[in-house]
Amino acid sequence: MNKKENYKKHTTKGNKTMTKKIKKIIAVLITAVMMFTIGATALAADSYDIVISRPGADTAAHTYTAYKVFSGDKTPSTADPTQYVLKNIDWGNGVDSTALLNELKTNTATKSTFENCSTAQDVANKLETFASPETFAEIVAKHTATAAASVSVAGTDATTADKTATLTVDSYGYYLITDRVANGSNGAMSDFMLKVVDMHTATGVKAKEEMPSVDKKIVQGSSLVEANVASVGDTVPFRITSKVPDLKDKGYNRYWFVVNDKLSKGLAYIPSSLSIKIGGTAFTNFEATTTVNSDGTTSLEIVFRDFLDIATSTATIGKDIVIDYNATLTEECDMTATGNPNTVTLTFSNDPTHEYDGDKPSSPTDPVGVTPEIKTVTYTTGITVIKVDENGNRLTGAGFEIELSGTSANTVVIEKEVYTKDNDDGTYYKLLDGSYTLTAPTEQTKDDYESITDKYVLQIVRTTQTVSTDKKLTATVDDQGYVVFEGLGAGTYTIVEKSAPTGYNRDPKTYTVTIGNSADPSLTSPNWEYTVNDGTTTTTSADPVVLRITNVKTSNLPETGGMGTTFFYIAGSVLVLAGVTVALAKRKYSEG
Repeated sequence: MNKKENYKKHTTKGNKTMTKKIKKIIAVLITAVMMFTIGATALAADSYDIVISRPGADTAAHTYTAYKVFSGDKTPSTADPTQYVLKNIDWGNGVDSTALLNELKTNTATKSTFENCSTAQDVANKLETFASPETFAEIVAKHTATAAASVSVAGTDATTADKTATLTVDSYGYYLITDRVANGSNGAMSDFMLKVVDMHTATGVKAKEEMPSVDKKIVQGSSLVEANVASVGDTVPFRITSKVPDLKDKGYNRYWFVVNDKLSKGLAYIPSSLSIKIGGTAFTNFEATTTVNSDGTTSLEIVFRDFLDIATSTATIGKDIVIDYNATLTEECDMTATGNPNTVTLTFSNDPTHEYDGDKPSSPTDPVGVTPEIKTVTYTTGITVIKVDENGNRLTGAGFEIELSGTSANTVVIEKEVYTKDNDDGTYYKLLDGSYTLTAPTEQTKDDYESITDKYVLQIVRTTQTVSTDKKLTATVDDQGYVVFEGLGAGTYTIVEKSAPTGYNRDPKTYTVTIGNSADPSLTSPNWEYTVNDGTTTTTSADPVVLRITNVKTSNLPETGGMGTTFFYIAGSVLVLAGVTVALAKRKYSEG
């Protein structure tokens, strides 16, 4: 239905007062433009409040300004003396009347109606038959002068019930009300509003604007969650949802609807998995573009083409928009409590008076709204193994086997620390026990350091290993006696020392670590829970569980020719001498 069909002509009888003309304009505006609930209440003689309330989903900061277009004499109505009308219509001080009248007479959209007008009264009379009040309002907005009143309201959250603003004007009249939203604010700008202000203005007009919104979740079985846990190599399925807004007769020439998704460095987007449905039906009129950013994150932009056609069709207005795609958790992921975030925002047209071009923003000055950022987080963790001797000194050369018996993980990241001597850029010092510290030696502590001048640079080296069919893999500790099995999700992991450092006995124990969650993961914490061997439980939301595995030295038999055999030689000699002495004694006794 075109605008002329929406704006049917209303006929009036009797005195063609300004009030009767404007009642017709208000009626059509309610169905044609993005309206707010507006009421006028008398404060004192000739002082009135225009109360503006915006939609509940609108969380943007707005600036509302009223400009007086027409003024006149307040006169009791002959039909109802308790009501007032405007007579002797003249221009208000809120417009540049000369420039406004000239454009009304020359603009192709208004020329045929207003070309013979010369006064404000003439223009007011012609408004009776003008079929497009929103066009009139747009032209008036180009030629505003002195503001009658202006008020700014801060943005509020979506749960705030009271989202009103009050403009106080000092007289009856016909006012243009403009609404300004900061570029990038998550609110939609109203089309220009025309308002007759008097003490009998009807209240309770409900806003018809439907603010676009967007949400995002991780698909976990039959549930949708905001956070989950996974292992490196796992597929993480995401779902973005929205609804088709009702944009019929809202004044837009085009409407931008652009989904801006951002994947963290550790999430690799799978292009072939992208699917979009509107109302359950596959939608293909879109353009998806990915960009790898300098920080390793990936931006995914989904542009809906010709969205105004969708948002003005009765077949699709109000229908669910569902965007599904998958990503893989990679070895580049964050394995701390920070996790791997995935965010989304929606960019949309928010000014029906602007001439939009194309299907997405092309200039930073284009007026757009941006919804609040919605975030999901995927967490993964690890098990740290530190090999030490009986005195706590680090040992090297130990080999370990990890078995992933209670998990579906098929890839494990092996992390090791590599320290390289670099006296120019190094920040670490080496201690006598083989470990490294960022704390510089002092006169009191220098004896604990291998060197008080040598410095080292730390490099974290990660390698990825594919788990064998028996769910086992092996790794050797680094030069610091340190190794981390990373990228692990929930499950049961068994760790066994397979080879001991030279000169030490192998630790015969089997270490079983069960990784779970003390509570459901949230946007702020993975809520990891680690249970080790005997049921001892450590709950943490940050570092992986640490196993300090101790080796003891081997007990070697004495070597031939060493001091140990000397004892036997000495003992043997004593016995020989004792035997000789006894023999001699016996002989002497027998001879005596």
